[in-house]
Amino acid sequence: MGRASAGGDKSQIVLDLMKEITKSSRFTHRNDLWTILQQKMSNTDFTNSIENLLANGTIFTTVDDDTFSVTD
Repeated sequence: MGRASAGGDKSQIVLDLMKEITKSSRFTHRNDLWTILQQKMSNTDFTNSIENLLANGTIFTTVDDDTFSVTD
């Protein structure tokens, strides 16, 4: 497994959690995600995953730079 696919897997984990949270709430906050995911990945992987998802348009920021929603 290469580095890119490992990063992609981490992004998918973050995205799946965001989708789960946004079923009951319109937005999800970076701190809430990190609280859940810190046992599963490093902070660097988490931050990179957020940046990747933002860059490819899968998620977008809402009320501030740490609050996100998933693009439909």
